[in-house]
Amino acid sequence: MKKGMILYVTQGKNELDDAPCPDMSGLKRELDVQSVCLTTSEDEISYACWRMLAAGMHQVFCMHARYHAEGRRLELGKHSLRLAG
Repeated sequence: MKKGMILYVTQGKNELDDAPCPDMSGLKRELDVQSVCLTTSEDEISYACWRMLAAGMHQVFCMHARYHAEGRRLELGKHSLRLAG
């Protein structure tokens, strides 16, 4: 079963626009998913969910995240919300 994770960045999202993209392969392994997408607004969440479902994901989850510019790292929330599947 293919799973996707949408990370909703609420803190540090302005710094994320100017920073290099975090390591997605490491996040995929850590979260045990096949696809990861970073979003910074509610509209982007719905579009990312649609895109993942269209790409063949069977389950799509969303999780809160914070971006720390000084360490160039994402701090993930504790709980995920299942959006589809």
